[in-house]
Amino acid sequence: MKKARIPTVGDLKALAERVLQLRDDAPFFSLEVYEALQPLRAALGRALPAIFDGCSEEARAEIDRQWRLERSMRARKYTGTGAVDTPDETWEQMRAASLAGESLRILAERFGVIHSAVVNRSVRDRFRGLPWKEPPVPSNVISFPRSPVSP
Repeated sequence: MKKARIPTVGDLKALAERVLQLRDDAPFFSLEVYEALQPLRAALGRALPAIFDGCSEEARAEIDRQWRLERSMRARKYTGTGAVDTPDETWEQMRAASLAGESLRILAERFGVIHSAVVNRSVRDRFRGLPWKEPPVPSNVISFPRSPVSP
């Protein structure tokens, strides 16, 4: 099977120019518009994965973060309330309040963040070495000492 050629920036510009040359009053749901957009869509479908694969690890991480942020904002009615789209400054304030003794439920209500996002972030931060208030130990559970992890 023949592998499709990755388009250059010049190719993409030429295809975009075809779209830009459409009449402003061209009917959107028409063969004319479809024929102008389809080659651009196909070329972008080949170019974007190739660009991602060729990026540095830092650029990939930023692209991934941006993609998750945009995806979470579309999926939620109120943006800025989840684990991805809440600013880092807010997380730091919440972590400090947690260490001062506030429960995660109260923090979620006070800062307007989804409770599960607060719980997940606190677990991830503890895993990375950032302290949060330890969750209370249930009174109806017998706690056993943890066994050491063997290599």
